[in-house]
Amino acid sequence: FVAALGPWLLGQRNDWLNWLAIGGAVTGMALLCQPGEAATDSMGRLMGLASGLLAALAYLMIARAGRSNSPSTVVFYFCLVSVLCHGVLFVWTGIEIPTGKAAWGWMLAAGIAGTLAQNYLTRSYQLAPAVLVSAVGYTAPVLSLVLGLLLFDKVPQPLALLGCGLILLSGVALPFFSVRRLTKT
Repeated sequence: FVAALGPWLLGQRNDWLNWLAIGGAVTGMALLCQPGEAATDSMGRLMGLASGLLAALAYLMIARAGRSNSPSTVVFYFCLVSVLCHGVLFVWTGIEIPTGKAAWGWMLAAGIAGTLAQNYLTRSYQLAPAVLVSAVGYTAPVLSLVLGLLLFDKVPQPLALLGCGLILLSGVALPFFSVRRLTKT
């Protein structure tokens, strides 16, 4: 979604090779999701697509905010908005405060790791085109499939494997196409 929305939201144009790689990745996702099977899981697939779209919008907003702000400023406001949104959710649904030291330690470690990751993500969107940075995300569905196999013995269907191959090929090709275009200008 980042590569498809980037030209309109960031003014970062894609050439036809980028669009070819994007089309390959979308086709790979369709094969991986196998919409012909288990039609009853349409809500799960819809939630997956919505998650991808919302994540892409967040990345694009980070890239846009990073043009005129330091990574620390972007991370601060990103976290502030997140805390406010979750605060509203917790008021509505309730929250259980952990009491164990181990839970607080894990939350502290997760907070530090998340802050560092957000700083590096923001910096990467400042230094490189969004389409290039987001290409790393193409590995997420493939890693999910591998973890499903390793942890839950979920054997992927042949079409899912073909989809993974297409996603990886497109995800690997996209940065090379972007770098090729950047070195020409």
